[in-house]
Amino acid sequence: MFSAIQTEYIRAQAETMRAQGYPYYLAVTQYRANTTSPDMLMYFSKNPITAQNMYAYTINTGLIYQINSSAYSTTNTGPRFTVGTVGNTTLSFSTYEFIYTNATWGTAAISTQPDIMLQGRNQINAAGIISFVLLIALFFALFSRILR
Repeated sequence: MFSAIQTEYIRAQAETMRAQGYPYYLAVTQYRANTTSPDMLMYFSKNPITAQNMYAYTINTGLIYQINSSAYSTTNTGPRFTVGTVGNTTLSFSTYEFIYTNATWGTAAISTQPDIMLQGRNQINAAGIISFVLLIALFFALFSRILR
């Protein structure tokens, strides 16, 4: 599962890449046998990423970010972050990996993974609704006093 710090990093990186013209993203945990290999992958694309099912995605062209978020040590001195390109391919992941994506659904996909960019929107909407209700109540109270 993604840590809280990784989740915030995914959200920030997805927003940054959206501003640079890469609105589609796929973030996935990466099982690893050692601490020197990446533990998180992020894919970004200018074109829609299509979900074939919950663990298989098609990407036309885009970027891959390989991130090693483990702590630095004397035995782990490699790069924390590498960027590469990915071409017309289908990406398949193990069912024990965790994924965030805003991929579109393919014809065979009945469900896809959660979109991290949607988190928090319900809180904003709830605050707006509460503010609106309070404004109506205030207006009603003021209007009823004027009519008396």
